[in-house]
Amino acid sequence: MVSVAVACAAVILIAVGGLRLVDEKANAVYGHGVVPIEHLAAVHEEVLRVRMLALNYYMSDAEYRAKEDTEMTERTAHVDEIWAKYLPLTADQKTATALKANFDKFNELRTGKMMPAALDGRLQDFWDSWNQGTGLYAEIDEAFQTLEKAHADSAVQAKQEVSDAKATVTTQVWVIGVLGLLLGLGIALLVVRAVVGPVRRVTAVLKAVAAGDLTRDSGVRSRDEVGQMADALNLATASMREAVTTINGSAATVLESSRNLNAVNDHLSSGATTASGRAAAAQQAAEDVARLVSTLSAAAEEMGVSIREIATNASDAAGVAGEAVSVASETSTIVGKLGESSAEIGNVVKLITSIAEQTNLLALNATIEAARAGDMGKGFAVVAGEVKELAQETAKATETIGQRVEMIQSDTDSAVAAIERISEVIVRISDYQTTIASAVEEQTATTAEISRSVAEAATGAEDIARNISEVAQAAADTTAGVTSSRTAAQHLAGMADELTGAVRRFEVSR
Repeated sequence: MVSVAVACAAVILIAVGGLRLVDEKANAVYGHGVVPIEHLAAVHEEVLRVRMLALNYYMSDAEYRAKEDTEMTERTAHVDEIWAKYLPLTADQKTATALKANFDKFNELRTGKMMPAALDGRLQDFWDSWNQGTGLYAEIDEAFQTLEKAHADSAVQAKQEVSDAKATVTTQVWVIGVLGLLLGLGIALLVVRAVVGPVRRVTAVLKAVAAGDLTRDSGVRSRDEVGQMADALNLATASMREAVTTINGSAATVLESSRNLNAVNDHLSSGATTASGRAAAAQQAAEDVARLVSTLSAAAEEMGVSIREIATNASDAAGVAGEAVSVASETSTIVGKLGESSAEIGNVVKLITSIAEQTNLLALNATIEAARAGDMGKGFAVVAGEVKELAQETAKATETIGQRVEMIQSDTDSAVAAIERISEVIVRISDYQTTIASAVEEQTATTAEISRSVAEAATGAEDIARNISEVAQAAADTTAGVTSSRTAAQHLAGMADELTGAVRRFEVSR
């Protein structure tokens, strides 16, 4: 890892140095190529403007000549200013010096000959001076071309230097990078070879542990991270091996104890079941006896009550029988009167029947008269028809009432005969009630003695049944406890079997 870091640092340093060199070369290209050319172009422009102004000076009037004189002076000063910046950067000092000298000569010629000739109107002197200045400008133009070519050549050279610097830096970066990569790969292979083997051995131990084999050891004894991991795995495997051994022994002990507990529970359950069954049978028999005795006691009490009620009722019946004879006599009289009333009702019904027949006849006559009257008698005919129907319904109703009255008269005769027979029976019942009352009084004393004896027997039977019930409940509680204990023992045995099965998956010894 250190070598890789060193290689990376070397690549970075070389790249930074190369970038700095390229930056310096680029600045040199700009400072000795672009800037001088800009200054030279500005000087060239000003020089040409001065020449044009000198020519215009001759052809202008006095007002424009003053302006042009001022402008030429300013431009000449501007040329001197730019030239001071350009001269240190020039690519050809000799040519630059000659160019500036020729321009100075032109200015001397302009101020000394051209302008005075123009002011005096001496045309020939002006053109002679102008032609002399044209020769100077020819040399000046040639010097500008020479300087521009020199600066172009310098720019090309600077560009080539930048390209060379770039190529050098690129080559160095690639060489150092490839060397660092090869070195890193070599170190990585060594590290991988040193790590993969122990990791594979640790992985094999982990797979064995996953399969239940706790006897394996990784065999890695290095002090690096993989060695520490292997040591931790060995300690964990040893601890798990001891724990599984302990759990296996405990599970066997628990299983044996649960089996013994099941055997004891089975024995207790058998005895408790037998005792519970016998107690239940005895309890049932005692309950049956108690129930029968209670039933007999209740029956005796009810019998005594019934006998007393019979005696009372017999005495009361004798009195009632006497009253019934009187009532039957009165009833016979009333029924006789009812027969007389029924006969009178029959007479009234016959009278109503006669009236209904007459009404029906009158309605028939009215219908005939209405038919004779024609349209004037239609309403009367309707009323007569309704009266006729009402008379017919009345006749039917009176006929039904007559039949009912005849039936009532017949039933009344039968009732009178029955009441007479009832009176005879009541007299006979009264005689029997007197005999029953005397016999019932004799049975009352005997029944009271039986009831007292049966009540005492019922109390004893209830005590026996209660005691046997408590014994049966105790046996049932014992059976329930044994059942719960057996269930717990079975659960414990099941857990021991599961624990043993889980532990058997692990191999703790060779």
